[in-house]
Amino acid sequence: MGWFRREHYLLAAIFLFTLGLRLFFAFQTDGFSSDESYFNLRLTEHITDNGFPLIHDDLSYSGRDLLYSPVFYYIIAFFNFFFPIVIVAKVLPNIFASLLVVVVYFISKELTGDKNIALFTSFISAFVPIFLFYTTNSFTVYSLMVPLIFFAIYCLMDIERLKYFFIFAVVFAAFLHPSSILLILGFWFYILVMKLSAQDLKHSDLEAVLFATLLTTWSVFLLFKNALLAHGISVIWQNVPSEILRVYFSNFNVIDLFYKIGIIPLLCGLYIVFVYTSREKSKDVTILVGFAASTFLLLWLRLLKPEIGLIFLGISLTVLFSQFLKNMFVYVSNSKLSKLSPVFAVVVFLLFIPTMILPSIIYTQDSLAFTPEKEVVDAMVWLKNNTESGSVILASLDNGHLITYFADRKNVFDPYFLLVKDINTRVDEVGKIYSSSYETDAIELLNKYDVDYIFLSSFEKSDYNILDISYKGKRCFQLVYDKDVKIYRSLCELVER
Repeated sequence: MGWFRREHYLLAAIFLFTLGLRLFFAFQTDGFSSDESYFNLRLTEHITDNGFPLIHDDLSYSGRDLLYSPVFYYIIAFFNFFFPIVIVAKVLPNIFASLLVVVVYFISKELTGDKNIALFTSFISAFVPIFLFYTTNSFTVYSLMVPLIFFAIYCLMDIERLKYFFIFAVVFAAFLHPSSILLILGFWFYILVMKLSAQDLKHSDLEAVLFATLLTTWSVFLLFKNALLAHGISVIWQNVPSEILRVYFSNFNVIDLFYKIGIIPLLCGLYIVFVYTSREKSKDVTILVGFAASTFLLLWLRLLKPEIGLIFLGISLTVLFSQFLKNMFVYVSNSKLSKLSPVFAVVVFLLFIPTMILPSIIYTQDSLAFTPEKEVVDAMVWLKNNTESGSVILASLDNGHLITYFADRKNVFDPYFLLVKDINTRVDEVGKIYSSSYETDAIELLNKYDVDYIFLSSFEKSDYNILDISYKGKRCFQLVYDKDVKIYRSLCELVER
């Protein structure tokens, strides 16, 4: 019992509270809030059923090769042997994500040396809005990747004592997901800031960063060299179509920073970044500053998906907020207001309720609205039961992974873009099929992609600004499913004479 102190029990309580909150939201619905979740379910179920990862997908893009690291899916598949996949996919990722509060506690304690500040920072890290929104009801590798990256950062802060944990974290992250590159960029920004601010850089730190760089670069190249050869420099954007990239970043603005990170951690964290890059010196703070700076730079250069960038930036600034708290309490305790220190602590906590805790809960509740509608799932199950096994279904990008999961049929496209040729042309031509007023133009493109059925739900109507396909009722298009969702069968081919 000597290993466990009061703060450890409180930390365990914070972890259990965080997990309970997440599971409360996750089990309000049977489905998941992201289409990516259903792609990940297919990858996991394939490993469970066959023992090896899905390398060639006969359904995605009507047949294509996949590039990804299977480590995360093997972890989930192991538990899938004992529990249903839907239960495992909701519970286990939320356990991983909840571990972030433990990691944040140890980082904050390393920064400040104050266990109370560390506990408070651990608690508020559970409410970083974008992380709670993105991972609570989604089956995503970032549930594990985010805590793992910050654990590696913690290990670098005390590399002599935690070198073996650092090696484990870096190796695990390198083979878990290519976002481990963010960690390496953050480490090199840390070294750059240390040099620019004339701080002493330990030889062990440099060795650790070099080890992490070489290992991560090698693993990413090993796993994704075919994507690099196929796409060249555009592999940085994962071959995302230019139209989709514009949508990603057109909705990204300063208000997102306040709402998705939290106004207090954002402002106070940025203040610490300014202070510790201009006046104060601290190795531990500089590591976090380097990681936050590299993440912000990638966001600014549009090299990182906004949601992912904001997750890492938000957590970094939340941890840096602990240093702000320490500085504030030191200032108050050395002033004439020293007797009011407990009052300041209460005020700080109360400020977080309306500015971070409540918004994050509302934001997460809103994420449940992205769960596929029952009418959409029913229509896809109908396709599975009433169409030929090799049928190709045309649907919007949002429904691509759902078609392959629920209908078990081939799609024309989905949001996994790596190794797809002429993706911009495909995105443009799918839009033309839905919005075209000319039957022959639509038939020509439907023949090009061997489409058998056209799926029309609220997603397609919203994405292409239509109420229905304009060539409905023509002899070449048979309405075979007519409810809130409509499904048309394509019957004709254009023959050259």
